[in-house]
Amino acid sequence: MGKYLLLLLLVLINGNILSEDIAGKWYRNSFFSESELTIDDEMTFTIKAWNNANSGSVTGQLTKIEDGYYFSFIDDESFFDEYGKRNSCVIILVEYIEKIELTVYGTQVGAGGGVYYDGIYEPVQWTNEERTEFALNAIIGNNFDKNIVKNLLKDDLEYFTACFGSFIVNNYDNKIIIDGWLRGVAPWQNGIIKIENDNIYILFTDCREDMLFRYYSTDNEQKDIPEEFISWYYYKEDIEIIYENN
Repeated sequence: MGKYLLLLLLVLINGNILSEDIAGKWYRNSFFSESELTIDDEMTFTIKAWNNANSGSVTGQLTKIEDGYYFSFIDDESFFDEYGKRNSCVIILVEYIEKIELTVYGTQVGAGGGVYYDGIYEPVQWTNEERTEFALNAIIGNNFDKNIVKNLLKDDLEYFTACFGSFIVNNYDNKIIIDGWLRGVAPWQNGIIKIENDNIYILFTDCREDMLFRYYSTDNEQKDIPEEFISWYYYKEDIEIIYENN
């Protein structure tokens, strides 16, 4: 506990804080790793967090250190790590204008794989449109015209971005491959993009009804799935492919 007490003293150094009522709901907005913080009038709080299909939650009691600074010590005997050691943490909450900064020192108690509680929390949650726009900007970046992608995918745009909870961008001499993954989801490889010669090729798994592949491309000359996509494990399962706007 010595290091935790030291942390509590250190947070008192910064004076850039306003004291406001923090009860209510706060949101860490992200396109794949979101979190919701709820604080009641008794300063009891609950954090619910997600990372793709994995989730976690923790509940505790906030103690005010001084205006704008709060902490909670979590030591729940129901949570143990893989070595049988009890998990514990100190949560530091710092109040700013229109946002809360939350930091966990110790274990992310109650969280699933890849799930965390730290971050900036805002009073307003993103809309689906804002989340989709942020996701599209993150996935495509400056590698292709995002307006073309929007026009290509149309009503499937939101679902498409949800297939890229995390992704890897591989640059080659004349092409870019963006490989999308979803933590805790089967199939775990859910989206892949190829950008080459001013064209974009997109394949993603669609599990909204029956599982199938949806394939989009701006290249009207190439009718077949790009060979880079054939390496998918689930591609070999003879799943139906729906060709859109080819």
